[in-house]
Amino acid sequence: MQTSGLSVLSHSLGAVGDVLGRVFLAAGSTYSLMSLMAALVISAVFLGVRRRRRHPLPWKALARALFPGSIWGHRSTRADLGMFLLNTFVTLSLIGWSLISASTVSQVTGGMLRGAFGVSPALLPGWTGMALLTIATFLAYDFGYWFDHWFKHRTAWLWPFHRVHHTAEVLTPFTAARMHPIDTLIFSNILALTVGTVQGIGQYLLGEAHVAQVSGTNIILVAFMYTVVHLQHSHIRIAFTGTLGKWFLSPGHHHLHHSDNPAHYDCNFGSCLAVWDRVFGTLRLPEARQSLRFGSPGEEDVHSATGSLLHPFVLSWRAIVRGYRPSDLKASPASPRA
Repeated sequence: MQTSGLSVLSHSLGAVGDVLGRVFLAAGSTYSLMSLMAALVISAVFLGVRRRRRHPLPWKALARALFPGSIWGHRSTRADLGMFLLNTFVTLSLIGWSLISASTVSQVTGGMLRGAFGVSPALLPGWTGMALLTIATFLAYDFGYWFDHWFKHRTAWLWPFHRVHHTAEVLTPFTAARMHPIDTLIFSNILALTVGTVQGIGQYLLGEAHVAQVSGTNIILVAFMYTVVHLQHSHIRIAFTGTLGKWFLSPGHHHLHHSDNPAHYDCNFGSCLAVWDRVFGTLRLPEARQSLRFGSPGEEDVHSATGSLLHPFVLSWRAIVRGYRPSDLKASPASPRA
């Protein structure tokens, strides 16, 4: 009996270790230690250069600027960490059965094309095909991200689930994991459809080309993860203005997206590129210096497990029963925020 208990414990610890390894050690993971360290270095350099215009920033002051107690000790941050643990160890395992995989969509798409048009023309096999397919699937990811985000802000019964992300009152890299399981489920399926469809078409046309990846993640997306993605959810405000801000989404763009100011609602839905927001009229350029507040207060305790996981179902049902339109929700606790 004791041996059996030790075996279960050993297996459980091994499973936890495997998950932690995939999350923190895989170079292409969103929360890889390398990408987090890259974000830290970029933040330190940015703060140091900005301060050096007046006088050097001491190391202790730099540490306080990077890890202010008002943010890392905030209740909102503790809720972010709780949702991170939930989504890392529970959510993905529970909803995995209901996810469409991009590879499955790709295979189905390729099969339909071969059935309709015959053997693949293999237009650009080799490195050229790989490069084109890598770019195409990255664009498909970025568009899928934009569409999912826009759709949830515009759909009354889906907004309460996505609103959980917007209840964060301070921003840290772990705010990205502050996602309701329903929100994650829909997001994953939409990305599987957009990325899988484009990959299937690309592989048919280009001769079964492969996407350049790092630990299973598109290498272009990995490049953005190591530069700006973590900083989009942080207190380090780096704003791309002018021409650069019309092509790439900086942390400043996403800070506007989280603003509780009604003047900033429904903007900057994209992940890496500003292209889709420009095309569909939802791009708003940040200012170099701008004072913002974050959060989406409501009738519930937004940082509790009940408020984050259960109350969204109540708000969603209320939106369905009362026949809300997104415009009706602008002034309510379930209102779409941008």
